Amino acid sequence: MALTQRGLSQQPGAWWGLRLLVTALVHAGRKDEARLACRRLMETYPGLTIARVGDASPFDVGTSERIAFGLREAGLPE
Repeated sequence: MALTQRGLSQQPGAWWGLRLLVTALVHAGRKDEARLACRRLMETYPGLTIARVGDASPFDVGTSERIAFGLREAGLPE
C-alpha cells in the first residue's frame, strides 16, 4: 500500500494507482478510507465502472475478482 501511495504522490491522477489503493484499503478493513479514495477515483474518472476496470485489467481472473470486490465494497458502480 505504501508503494502505491508513494506513486500517487508523484502521479495523483493515475487511475491504476487509485484502483489498487481502494482495493488494498478494503481488503485491509479500512473501508472509510477506501470510500474516500473511491470518491477521488470517481471524481478523477467520471463514468468509471467496475466493468470498465475489468475490461482494462491485465490481471488473472482471481486477481481481477479481488479488485472488483474491493471497488464494489468502496462504492464504485457496476
